[in-house]
Amino acid sequence: MSALVWTFGLREGVGEFVAGRVVTFLGAICLCIFCAAATIIRQLIGRYTTLDRVVYPTIGYLAAAGTAAYGAYLFVGAPSAGLNERYVAGHVVFGLGLICGCVATVATSATKFSLISENSQSAEGRVPPAAFPRAAVVVLSAIPVVLAVVQWLDSIDNLAMATTPGRFTVGHVVAGLAAICTCLIALVWSIVRQVQNTYGHRDRIVWPWLMIVMGSLSMIWGGGSSCSPSTASPTT
Repeated sequence: MSALVWTFGLREGVGEFVAGRVVTFLGAICLCIFCAAATIIRQLIGRYTTLDRVVYPTIGYLAAAGTAAYGAYLFVGAPSAGLNERYVAGHVVFGLGLICGCVATVATSATKFSLISENSQSAEGRVPPAAFPRAAVVVLSAIPVVLAVVQWLDSIDNLAMATTPGRFTVGHVVAGLAAICTCLIALVWSIVRQVQNTYGHRDRIVWPWLMIVMGSLSMIWGGGSSCSPSTASPTT
């Protein structure tokens, strides 16, 4: 299916080029989600091995790096004037790579998922010996934040100079991708804090509401954008 879409994307025309690449690299997100799901499920059924602990996060980060690198390759040097297919596809694919990085971090955070059920039997705040070391907690918590910030900055940069259809399109689409990255901050931090047994009452409020706000913002933003005519120049 991916090969068919990619071939479709080789045709002449902005729509075909963008659709072919975006749909193909949406598969990278699916691969990362598989890695996260497999990490959790194999622990639940008692078949999680040392090899799994290494392989699934590695696959996720490789998919993220490859997707982001290809996206950057497309838009670096591509003119942003008009509805340039390389500029649009590149930024969107790059954004998909950042989402992959967040999902890969979910998989990495979930390598100690089995501790969550054990922590439910102990006092809150008592960090189990098998939990992540402090340095790992800082790194895992920082990765989705950094990726979300990069995504938002890319969106803001394009929206601030949305004088062409390409920038206008990229600005709005990447904003939606940034909202997904922001939601994944909540997921990563929820898993890490439960593994560390530091998940408290405030976490039960903050993280679900962050996801609700981001989802609502995306729906309102998308609806408003579809009802408002673009102010970008139609020139190419």
